[in-house]
Amino acid sequence: MIREILLSKIVVLKTITVDTIVDVICDKCHQSTYKEENFEYAHLYACWGYYSNHDDEEIDLDLCENCTYEILTWIKNI
Repeated sequence: MIREILLSKIVVLKTITVDTIVDVICDKCHQSTYKEENFEYAHLYACWGYYSNHDDEEIDLDLCENCTYEILTWIKNI
């Protein structure tokens, strides 16, 4: 009886299109961050709030490994 119910189950299938990320480009050097079947990048996001000199401004960057460490080295040397 249970087997008959399972075999008579109705299944609805639909073909859909799905967008997928195929590459992330570095915002500094404009090179691909795709290496050996992986994305290698740092994502930097900042949003300035009330009473800031940059109220309501946003920073949204993707940086490759080389540019990330170049900027980090520069920051450490300030």
